[in-house]
Amino acid sequence: MKTLLLVMSILIGGFVTLIFVGRERLGIGWGQILGALAAFFASALIVPATIVAAFALYGIWPQFRYWVFDHNVVPGLTNHPAWWVIIFAVGFPLVTLWARRIVAATPEAVVAARRSFVLVTAGFFFTALVSFWPFLSRQDYLPFYPLAFVICTGPVLTISDRWARNRNIAKIWRVMPVPAMFGVCELLVALLVHPFWEDKAKLESDLLRDTLKLTEPGDFVFDRRGETVFRQRCFYPIIETFTEERIRRGLMEDNAIQRCIDTRTCVAILPGAMPSATFRFLEQNYLPIGNKLRVAGVLLHSSTDGKHFDFETVIPASYKIIARDVGTVMGVLDGERYEGEERFLSPGTHTFVQTSTGHDLVVFWAQAVDRNFRPIDSSTSPGSLN
Repeated sequence: MKTLLLVMSILIGGFVTLIFVGRERLGIGWGQILGALAAFFASALIVPATIVAAFALYGIWPQFRYWVFDHNVVPGLTNHPAWWVIIFAVGFPLVTLWARRIVAATPEAVVAARRSFVLVTAGFFFTALVSFWPFLSRQDYLPFYPLAFVICTGPVLTISDRWARNRNIAKIWRVMPVPAMFGVCELLVALLVHPFWEDKAKLESDLLRDTLKLTEPGDFVFDRRGETVFRQRCFYPIIETFTEERIRRGLMEDNAIQRCIDTRTCVAILPGAMPSATFRFLEQNYLPIGNKLRVAGVLLHSSTDGKHFDFETVIPASYKIIARDVGTVMGVLDGERYEGEERFLSPGTHTFVQTSTGHDLVVFWAQAVDRNFRPIDSSTSPGSLN
């Protein structure tokens, strides 16, 4: 969607520049202008047209159209006040006025056109984005930053040249020119904000490593945005602002819980933001193992003598009963003798009577137990038993 706004900004920038500078001054005719426009649209449409054609060829164009366009348009959804429209109403005319003065002050027609084009394109993109974009995020500003850098470079170099005429200041600039000073400042800021000696990707790499170790390619995983990358997701939509708002308005079915059950999803990532019903379901039926990962299981709580346990499972899968202080838990599970082996449990209420001496019993997904994963307390540090 940002691409459409950028294309519109480029067209507006070119149109305004053509008016301010003039065809005669630039020495170009309508044939050249139309040829340039045709080349622009042809080159700009190559990649998106190829993608659209590929999806249409495989018969999934309706899904592509919905998730790329329709899904991301929710009437009335915004994260900024309506009065911000004033920014465009006031800001863009000021940008065009600034561009007009630059064109008038620049004797070379080509240089004037370049300056005007960059300024108007960046100004239209920024003011239109802030004023009319329904839901702003940091990545929406990415197309603006390179243009803003180019715009700021000119005034900085001009000021640098003027200061260089002052003998006292010139001594400083000979040691460190203004561009070099800005480069050093940017480097220092980058080091302070994102120090390279801190492995901030460790959490994500640990998440991927544990997910791959815990699951097989055919296993389903519940995640928010496809963080697990290499495993198929049980719930198709990504869980973000537009999805949550559509679910809240009843425009989309929230079947995440049912999908977890139907696909026998035993691994989930519990993020901070998702529909409350789904969040409660994951908290109640999946136990944390660290790195935001949770595995299907339930803590056993006895209501009598510490030997008799009634519990409920929701995800149909093979489970094992484990304890922190006993190697093999033994007893009677649903009327049949149990000696630590995996047992398939269908959704519903089950009964376990322990004959061993284990404490803190847990019904846990058998595959996770076999691969040396154990549930942890939420307060402990993340990790797995390797």
